[in-house]
Amino acid sequence: GSPGKAYQPCNEPVVSAPVVMAINNFDVKVFPIPANDFIDLEIMLEDDVENCDVKIYNLMGSELKSVSLGNLRAGLYEHHIELADIHESMLILKVSTNRDIKTIKIMKLK
Repeated sequence: GSPGKAYQPCNEPVVSAPVVMAINNFDVKVFPIPANDFIDLEIMLEDDVENCDVKIYNLMGSELKSVSLGNLRAGLYEHHIELADIHESMLILKVSTNRDIKTIKIMKLK
């Protein structure tokens, strides 16, 4: 058979746009860590959001607690959550809005 053509590298520039998965429009801080019978959340919103929900899961993914904060204007919000009825020591806190989701691991003292 006849020899094939040699491979020619493509010299065209590759243009890639960044893929934005989530808008970083809020920040969540949790106190105290490790937690005992409660946690206090500090949620800083840079924009208005809809459907702000706070959920706590165990490591198996079972929902243990859910609090709906509703639609919130931009600003700083503090929220107290009781944990005395939760007996797991490792928890996942998920704060979600219509724009973004934040998850934080929490260690709880028994």
